[in-house]
Amino acid sequence: FVDVNKREICEKGGIAAIICAMQTHTLCRGVQEQGCLALWSLASRTPPPPSVRVKEGEGVGEEENRRAEEARRKETEKEKEEIHARNKLSMAKNGRGIEVLVEAVRVHSETVVVVERACRALTQLSHSSPENAYKICSEDGLPAICKAMQHHSGNSHVLEQAIAALKNVFSSVNQVPKGAKRELTSAHVGNCVTNTLNAMRRHPSNVAMQRQACSALGNMALNSKWANGLMESKGAVQTVVASMLACMEDDQVQGRACQTLFVLTADKANLGCMRGLNTKEQGATRPCHAMIRALGRHPRNVQVVKMAINTVIALSDTEKSIWKDLVNRCGFRSTLEEANKSPVEVWGSKEAAVDIEKLWGKLMQKLG
Repeated sequence: FVDVNKREICEKGGIAAIICAMQTHTLCRGVQEQGCLALWSLASRTPPPPSVRVKEGEGVGEEENRRAEEARRKETEKEKEEIHARNKLSMAKNGRGIEVLVEAVRVHSETVVVVERACRALTQLSHSSPENAYKICSEDGLPAICKAMQHHSGNSHVLEQAIAALKNVFSSVNQVPKGAKRELTSAHVGNCVTNTLNAMRRHPSNVAMQRQACSALGNMALNSKWANGLMESKGAVQTVVASMLACMEDDQVQGRACQTLFVLTADKANLGCMRGLNTKEQGATRPCHAMIRALGRHPRNVQVVKMAINTVIALSDTEKSIWKDLVNRCGFRSTLEEANKSPVEVWGSKEAAVDIEKLWGKLMQKLG
């Protein structure tokens, strides 16, 4: 996990040696465990070293010290990114790194350590990389991950890493070459949706896993026509709302869940499902209550606010009087007024403040 060592390992052919060892000893669990760990650490970004602050009065003022720290941090981040990109490229070359990781998950699907480490490595490799997402799909990585999720349905930590890998693959899948689309069959996508939803229902209190799962569902629905079409029949809306209820105080779960529900409104079946649930369900389990509750509890979180308002706008074509009452009672505006801060101070940037004010005005206009 040391950046200097990562560079040297890559330059001296260490990645190729690790991959060769994993291919030679496919059935050896110990080799696969350590090989997956090595590839994961080489592909991951390590945190920058802690900065050494100079005490004021020792020749450097507070502002100069802050600037020096910021410059050092940026330099470290840039160097880290270069090493990270180089190692990812070396691992993905000719698909060999991804091939051995998928094979490790497939052959050792019942082994916790192998699956967790391999999924961590696949998560890193597929992050913002359409080419690697394509390779994972073409190597039948999705069925392998889903099979492992079924074997470890009771282990929320393994599920968290597996879902994180699915999240990143689907995040990049809309940018992959056309040939990759054939690898994303409806059966593969359906298994990904089903296993992610099952994990969310079985482990409602694991906040980290719920974060990953909400994002994964949103990416699946956004980048796969099959996934969005399957969500309504598999109860995705109800599961996401239940996640919001179980993790009320976590703004990341709320923001990601709101974004997923907004993406789902693009599908007529899901939109109809949400509107139906708003009349059939009781109180807190209604999507409308989930949106408004998130808005009221996390008024300073830009993602929560934007996605909640967008979703309410999409859903409020009917029963406008109920929506208006809920919006007025959530305390969103009053909380901001009591903070005695400008919109830019509250939301961190002028751009975010302008966007939110526009969305709020659009909602108020729609509700009359």
